[in-house]
Amino acid sequence: QKEFPENLYETQKILAIPNKKCEKPLVSYLTGDEMRIILSKPDSTKKDGFRDLVLLSVLYDTAARVDELINLKVKDVRLMNPAVITLHGKGRKVRQVPIMNNTKALLDSYMNTRKICTGMADAESFLFLNQKRQKLSRWGISYIINKYVEQAKMDTAFSVRFPITPHIFRHAKSMHLLQSGVNLIYIRDF
Repeated sequence: QKEFPENLYETQKILAIPNKKCEKPLVSYLTGDEMRIILSKPDSTKKDGFRDLVLLSVLYDTAARVDELINLKVKDVRLMNPAVITLHGKGRKVRQVPIMNNTKALLDSYMNTRKICTGMADAESFLFLNQKRQKLSRWGISYIINKYVEQAKMDTAFSVRFPITPHIFRHAKSMHLLQSGVNLIYIRDF
């Protein structure tokens, strides 16, 4: 319209053409049993396995986006009652999400066993680190999820036929809240 004002009428007619309507795909999510199977796979007796268990539990319990999870710092976790995690989302949105007692206990143990020597205050350090003591990447989180999904596929009760991404954990939390009778408006705000 700016480059060829003489064609303004034709351009507006083109822009007025409605988008083609298509079916929206159904939202994929894990059932409660499938989520329990995945959460049972990390070996919590090993350092990395325990970190992975805490990471997966926080990912599910908070319904966090991947970026919110990888940018989670120690100062964003409050374990005093009521236990909450502060997530910094897209669009600079900040939300405080309550966590269940099981996740709170896991986080408490995890934060007490972490040893950080980064030269900065522990409150400013990232909660989940890789082997190089750097914050996890989105690929690192996908790798962790895929590792335990492959182990879960060995279980006959795990019959998932779609790719499991970090966002599936978010969908699962929403569906589990909906199935337990929580109002849709509260789930949206959560």
